[in-house]
Amino acid sequence: MSSSPSLDPEIVDAVHLLLRNSHGQRSVGGDRPPFFTAVAAVKIANALADASSTIRAVVSERMAHHFHMFEPSLSPSVSSTARMWIPRDDDAHWEAETYFLETFRAGDITRQDLLDQIDAFDRYSPTDAQSMKVDARIPAISVLPPSALYGPDCFPLWMASTTLICRVGMPNPNLKFLHLRFSADSTLLARVVQIVSASCAVRDVVVEVDHPRAHPQDTDVPILHLSKLALAGQEYAELERFVFRAPGVDVRVGDDAPFARRVTQCTTFVLAVRSMHLTTPRR
Repeated sequence: MSSSPSLDPEIVDAVHLLLRNSHGQRSVGGDRPPFFTAVAAVKIANALADASSTIRAVVSERMAHHFHMFEPSLSPSVSSTARMWIPRDDDAHWEAETYFLETFRAGDITRQDLLDQIDAFDRYSPTDAQSMKVDARIPAISVLPPSALYGPDCFPLWMASTTLICRVGMPNPNLKFLHLRFSADSTLLARVVQIVSASCAVRDVVVEVDHPRAHPQDTDVPILHLSKLALAGQEYAELERFVFRAPGVDVRVGDDAPFARRVTQCTTFVLAVRSMHLTTPRR
């Protein structure tokens, strides 16, 4: 039985670089920044892995420890143009698109992008990953009319997004860094809250929530209760960064002592949301 020939170290390094830094760039027109995605890089790596057991080992090791489905945008871009900090629900759809594009360097994704990320998760089983970046947004949610958000045509999109987030939610005691993108929906938000509250070792959390141009009803606006991001009596690593950018989500602040202890040492704490309400705890 013949063994696969060993690869030149430079080739192995190139595969690492591909997974770490390669961005599938797509021009979005005019002077807008390009759309970056790691999904294209992962698909290229998959093809290389199928051709060589050595590359397969390199790709598997990298993806199992650092499951990154988009790059980069660890911090928002800086714009010299005066504009609203976050778009409102009643803004034109292009306001939401521009916000996500300019702030996160993220353009629209497709249903195939969601499916590719699910396939990558199933292929590499990153259940012990130290870092995850996953984009589970619903494609084109900012341009859909409210009546179509939960219609039959959108059902496959919601299913793909939910499936991807559920994959991320598999128990992982080693997770240190979590960067999630998803669309404003109460069910999806509840699942993400469960993921954050169950990730006891995580030190860096970035959540970016796309939103529809209008919620079907005001009662459909997702609500984040900060108190649910930490469980009473649970030991947590102290967060160094917590960023929650969600123009279509309301936040409730109440008796949040466990969460407050979790963010005591934060050097970056951001809440950019639709509205924030302070509730007085009952005595």
